[in-house]
Amino acid sequence: ETHNNLGITLRRKGDLEGAIAEYQEALRLEPVYPEALNNLGNALTARNDWSGAMERYRQALLFKPDYSDAHNNLGAALAHQGDLKGAEEEYRTALGIAPGSVEAHYNLALALKAEGDFEGAVAEYRQAIALDPGYADAHNNLGVVLKLQSKYAAAAAEFRQALSLRPDEASFRENLAAAVSNCRLGEVGSRK
Repeated sequence: ETHNNLGITLRRKGDLEGAIAEYQEALRLEPVYPEALNNLGNALTARNDWSGAMERYRQALLFKPDYSDAHNNLGAALAHQGDLKGAEEEYRTALGIAPGSVEAHYNLALALKAEGDFEGAVAEYRQAIALDPGYADAHNNLGVVLKLQSKYAAAAAEFRQALSLRPDEASFRENLAAAVSNCRLGEVGSRK
């Protein structure tokens, strides 16, 4: 446990290689340690070693099948590899175990958006926001999906909320400007 915790601390300090070494030492001492496997998977993800990360997440799930974080993280790795259906399944499994997982709702929304299921994505972004109203990226991405659905006023409201939470985020400001511009074009078009 000490090695795992030291790995977490090193990772927070930006020492990825040191963190990996500590997680590996924790696993050398205790091979059946799902949390260390999950943390090692996260560190390998940060190193862009997706296959290594997926292997660690799957090992963690062998030892602890109801480990929602490992399901969510495996989903993210699968999504990065282009397996959106596999990712969606892992996110839904994570949510079946931990329905209050903001990250799993958010990640599921990303997968659904990528699959073209905009209504499903909107529902999942709204769920993430209900659980964490200060989640700026969720507000922004909800705005993106609403904009794709030509719901410009609603999109602008989400971009404004995202910007109020992170005022220095240039992409939020650009998204808001585009949504407001589309709102105005819609108003002009509807007057004819």
